[in-house]
Amino acid sequence: MRVLLSHYPMSLSGGSERSTLDLAAGLSKLGHSVYLWGAWGTFKNYVTLAENNNIQILPNKETSFVFELAAVRRACKTVPIDAIISHSRRYNIMSHFATMQTSSVHIPVIRWFLSSWNPVNTRNPFVLALSPLWTLTWYRVLRKAPALVCVSHAVAADAQAVLRCEPQHTPVIHNAIGVSCGSMSHQPRKAHKRPFKLLLVGRASPEKRLGLIVPLMKEILKSEHDVTASIVGSGELTPALREMTVKSGLGDHIEFLGHREDIAKCYQNADVLVHFGENEAFGRVFLEAQLNGLPVVAPRRGAAAEIVCDGSTGFLHDGNDICAMARSIITLIREDGTYLRMSQAAHKWASENFSVDRMAKEYETIIKRAAPGRI
Repeated sequence: MRVLLSHYPMSLSGGSERSTLDLAAGLSKLGHSVYLWGAWGTFKNYVTLAENNNIQILPNKETSFVFELAAVRRACKTVPIDAIISHSRRYNIMSHFATMQTSSVHIPVIRWFLSSWNPVNTRNPFVLALSPLWTLTWYRVLRKAPALVCVSHAVAADAQAVLRCEPQHTPVIHNAIGVSCGSMSHQPRKAHKRPFKLLLVGRASPEKRLGLIVPLMKEILKSEHDVTASIVGSGELTPALREMTVKSGLGDHIEFLGHREDIAKCYQNADVLVHFGENEAFGRVFLEAQLNGLPVVAPRRGAAAEIVCDGSTGFLHDGNDICAMARSIITLIREDGTYLRMSQAAHKWASENFSVDRMAKEYETIIKRAAPGRI
């Protein structure tokens, strides 16, 4: 089977980019011919990973929707492509039209909540005027697809409500972690060391709510003084977060690491992952942390409850309950037995339930159902 993964990579640290590469590697391991469509060639690390895993990057120099659509359609006929798995609104729509009048089947993937989708970040009046029509076209494409893969049950429930479709139209396939994680240790911890290190991973943008690290650290430091926090990621709020940290007197306890390509080392040097976002459609960082033996402390909303086992592999709390989050972290600091048990459970849960082989086989099943007798 020849499968094209249609996705526009935006960064080296993006969760959707890394999940796409892991899926490509998993399908290739199953014996399928896998192709990447998008600007993958502009990222050297992605090119290397693709080459090492028998994944072909199709050349793509087009930037406009119309010309890229024509190029994808030519690729479908030339290779020829049996199935396109697409990510993002642009590529969902493009792939749908590219497969018309071809033998290819198109499977869109949704990695976010449709009800909170807000892609318009422009003052161009023409773009703003067309945005509602573009969104309606997107929804029609998603409804007409033979299946709409969702990365979590939370996303599936949201998609069913927005699109008014049946549950059987939105199968859930959780993301997995594989080749894109490089040198991750994939081991539970034996014990934590001092200082106890909190790790936050994510863009410095409003929805991640990274500013809550300040009141959280203040609460923890009331009783535990040998604690630090590291923030991996950057964004428009980074300067304000730095200023807030200094003004609160926490400059010695909170460090900003910015964008890091050695994310594996960041996990290995930390003791617990802390996350404040309440609208995570999947939460790849939850999975990465647990695979590396880090318990997770996070809000209960979104897909967190699907990725983190409350009381077993981490602690989940309601909304802005900073005091409860602080108590959970203090428990992990003071109770070595609890920490060790959670670390081992986190590693076991992540490695046994989120394998790339499992993910690839589930996608393979969806594609075959979408095109019976043809693939």
